[in-house]
Amino acid sequence: MKSNSLNNSFQKKIAKGFKLVFSFEFIFMLFLFAGRFKGDSRFEWVPVDITLLFLLWSIVIAAYILIKRKFVFERKSLILLALYLAFSFYALITLLWSPSQVYAYEKTLHMFTLVLWALAGPALIIIREKVRLKRFFISVLLMSLWLFIESLIFVFAGNAGFINVLGGNYLGVGRTLSLGIIILTSVIFYTGIKFRVKVLLVILLAAYIYIMLSTGGRGPLLSLFPLVLIFYFASYIKTKKNLKITKKAIFSIVSMFTLFITILVLLSTDKVPQSLKRMMLLFGSDDLGASANTRVYFYKESFLLWTKNPLLGNGIGSWPVLIGSGDSRGYAHNIILEIISELGVIGLILFLTLIFYSSRKYFFHISRNFYNMTILILFLSMLVNAMVSGDISDNRFLFTTIALMLYKSPDIADTSINATNK
Repeated sequence: MKSNSLNNSFQKKIAKGFKLVFSFEFIFMLFLFAGRFKGDSRFEWVPVDITLLFLLWSIVIAAYILIKRKFVFERKSLILLALYLAFSFYALITLLWSPSQVYAYEKTLHMFTLVLWALAGPALIIIREKVRLKRFFISVLLMSLWLFIESLIFVFAGNAGFINVLGGNYLGVGRTLSLGIIILTSVIFYTGIKFRVKVLLVILLAAYIYIMLSTGGRGPLLSLFPLVLIFYFASYIKTKKNLKITKKAIFSIVSMFTLFITILVLLSTDKVPQSLKRMMLLFGSDDLGASANTRVYFYKESFLLWTKNPLLGNGIGSWPVLIGSGDSRGYAHNIILEIISELGVIGLILFLTLIFYSSRKYFFHISRNFYNMTILILFLSMLVNAMVSGDISDNRFLFTTIALMLYKSPDIADTSINATNK
């Protein structure tokens, strides 16, 4: 009887695994992160572009889901899509005066395909059901775990310098690891998992952070600062009359103190992790490093470009042409400066309206549950990333988090990530 029970349990886990791997959320995640692994030599046998493959695959699954729902949409999802399309169509209009004849059309195409689907997928499918949001978080965590293992192998193989694995660069590795760190931290603080599981996750999280410090990327490291909000909101409960400090406050203080001491110890060694070493250049040094100095130059030039046509902007894709880099892919490494220099104040207002509409409930009340807190921190993290690296297309996970913020869960704390599926 016991053997049969174990077999049934194993079979159920296998079935859940298959359901996850072939779910919309997992395929959509592979579309979002295709750029992180499609350059790896192990995928050279794939006859088509991997990003395009998972884009079309996820659209087909989404179409099937929408047919089953009889094309019933939530009003807030349609409004969000309308706001994004207004932003994109304005970018399309600016082609009329953009000096770019090549990159502008490529960038506009990406806005109407890759970025649009990065926002539409979760807005139409994922936010409707908690079980789908749960699957999406698990999928993202699995992707980060894959890159974590590859990075761990890279480090233990004795490789020095920046961690470039799966055919991608260290910044992509760092961004993906940062997502795993956020989800793991949120699970530890906001779910009712068993103590022994929590201990194992804390150990895994510590290993993640060490590898994160070793990748070489400063932007992904800076994007982890919103994690402070997880510690903050987990440390107290607000009542009508006073504030009640929770047991998690002690854990939060101990965690931050331990991290601080660990960083001091690492800085005192001969082998300071690459990201930490480069981060120290930002403090107490006239030389910020070539990467940071270049960004400062880009920011100054982007502001000057904006002053040439402040209201309408210089046109989509104009930045690399006007800065003297030619009519090829180039960007300000800051999404606000990118938008304002190319699309002007009108473009910036449309973009900020998009963000405000999806995040407006967070301005008045933050639901202290696993799902809403994780979404909020992921959004803030991606926003920080977008302020220091990538263009609109590179930051499409930011648009995914903008859509996820439409998800509404009860104010009652949802303390179980293993909630029963409906």
